[in-house]
Amino acid sequence: MAREADETRDEEQGKDDVEDDAGAKDEADDDEAAGEEGADEGAPDDEPAEPPPAPERAASRPRRRPPAAPAPKGGTSTRNIVIFIGLVGGLAAAFAIVGQMGSGGAGAPSARYVAGKTYDIALTLTVDDLRELGCAMPGDVGDLHCAFESQANKPSPKGQKPLEDATLLQPYTTVDQAGQILGAGLWAQPALKEKLEKEKGATQSPRFSVDCKFEVKGMSQDAFIRWHQRDGWLPGSGWPVGKLSDCKVSPTK
Repeated sequence: MAREADETRDEEQGKDDVEDDAGAKDEADDDEAAGEEGADEGAPDDEPAEPPPAPERAASRPRRRPPAAPAPKGGTSTRNIVIFIGLVGGLAAAFAIVGQMGSGGAGAPSARYVAGKTYDIALTLTVDDLRELGCAMPGDVGDLHCAFESQANKPSPKGQKPLEDATLLQPYTTVDQAGQILGAGLWAQPALKEKLEKEKGATQSPRFSVDCKFEVKGMSQDAFIRWHQRDGWLPGSGWPVGKLSDCKVSPTK
């Protein structure tokens, strides 16, 4: 009997131990669940989203230089106009020089002449020079004068007709183109009068030359000359002024 009572007691004791273990396990599970729940409550509901990565910047390309602006057309046109005017001016000057050379020459007078001396001189002429050549100068050089007293074509009271007035000055050019002179008395020479008579009424006047004596009376001051009546006046100061004599027409070559 006593043995059976011990076994019964042992079985009950074993059940109590099992129940105690089961209760302890349930408490442990409850504590773990409570811990997890607390942890969930402590953590924020929504974690902040990480910012998206910045887009990679495209590889920088070298910047192209803008094309050079074309030169303004106006500048080109202006340059062309300047060049054109320069060419026209140059041609006009060249023609003027050629025209003067053909009608009595051009250029500065020679400095070889001295007042009071007489020189052998050769002049180039046409018979048209009788009426075409002229000068303007205030006052006289010795007894020699121009047909006009000024550029304003004020006539000299002493006369304007070279055939009748042996003291009337006209501009002439030497054959060697060495310079110009203001000479008087050329057309009063017998050889020149004969030349004019032979070519009277001729449609053309060929160029010829004459050899003369040139007696220098002085130098021109404030003088102007022209090679054609239709031309403007040109400077003629500082030219030798004198009397032409013993003139002979040179043979035509």
